[in-house]
Amino acid sequence: MIIKPMIRNNICLNSHPVGCAVSVQRQIEYAQKNLSPVKGRTPRLALIIGCSNGYGLASRIAAAFGNSVKCKSSNNRINYQIRE
Repeated sequence: MIIKPMIRNNICLNSHPVGCAVSVQRQIEYAQKNLSPVKGRTPRLALIIGCSNGYGLASRIAAAFGNSVKCKSSNNRINYQIRE
């Protein structure tokens, strides 16, 4: 697939889906290796609104894969396998 970069000023408006998947996988691996739940202080459930990119995606990855929190997101296009 060829994706022509669309850049406005210093903001990239599109990205390659395979590159995005690799980036998210790297973030998940980092969270699994470097984050651990704090006993008694980790929530069991988190609602994350707007988890398609930026802080929302980072929060979703950290909660679900670093702290084993069940997550419900407002963005149905992103489906990650959640550990229970």
